[in-house]
Amino acid sequence: MIRSFAFMALALTTACTQVPVTDAPATIVEGEFCQTEAFKVDADFSAANMASCSVLASDAIEILLQPENTPINASPWYAVRLTPNQPGNVRLVLQYDVHPHRYKPKVSLDGTSWTVLPDDRVDVKAAGYRVTLELELDGQPLFVSAQELFTNEAHDAWTRAHATKPFVTMSDIGVSIEGRKISMIETEASTESPKTVMLVGRQHPPEVTGALAMVSFSDEVLSDSPLAQQFRDRFDLIIIPNLNPDG
Repeated sequence: MIRSFAFMALALTTACTQVPVTDAPATIVEGEFCQTEAFKVDADFSAANMASCSVLASDAIEILLQPENTPINASPWYAVRLTPNQPGNVRLVLQYDVHPHRYKPKVSLDGTSWTVLPDDRVDVKAAGYRVTLELELDGQPLFVSAQELFTNEAHDAWTRAHATKPFVTMSDIGVSIEGRKISMIETEASTESPKTVMLVGRQHPPEVTGALAMVSFSDEVLSDSPLAQQFRDRFDLIIIPNLNPDG
C-alpha cells in the first residue's frame, strides 16, 4: 500500500482480462481494471490501492475501499489511475467498507506534483461512506490518491543517494514479512561519548506526511552546511526511512 529524487516509480499496465465497454455494471477483482467508452480506472502501479471496481455509467466508475486484512488499522487509503479514452468530465465514486472518508483527495498528472481536489468537486454522502469525485480528464492519465505517493522505490533511491556521501554508512538490517529489505543509514560523531539521534519512518505506511517531514529533516542534517556538520560532530545519527515496506 508504499518521494530532487525520484518520487514515484510507475509500472506499465500489465495485460489482463478486458472489461467490456458498456454502461452495465461490471465488477472486477484486485489487480485488474474497469473501463468505459470514456475512461479506464486501474491500480496497476506502485503504491496503488483499491479492493475492486464497477462501472456505473459511461462517465462513472465506482471503486470499493476496504482493509487488506483484519485486524488492521482501518485507515481508508486509496490510490488509483484514471486514463481517458476521450477528454471530458467523469465521476469517480469512493465506496468505503469499514472506515468512512478521511483524506482529502489529491490529484497529480505525473505522480510527483500533487494538488488537493477542490471541495466543490467532492460530494460526501452516507455519513462519509460514499463519496463522489468530479474530475476533468484532458488526454493524459490522472492519479487520484488519499496522500501523495512515496513508494518503496522512492525510499530506496533517496537512501542510496545519501549513502554515496563519504560520512554516511548504509546497511540492511533485516527483511519484512514479505521479503523486502529494510535499510539503514548512519553517521558517526567525532566527539567522545556522543549522544545518538534515531529517526524511524513509515511504521504506518499511509502516514506519508510524517515520512516527508523526516526526509526534509534528514536532508538538512546530512547536508554540507556548517550547522549540519556541527550536528554530526556532536551526535551519532541513525536513520531507518522505511520500517514497513510491505505497506
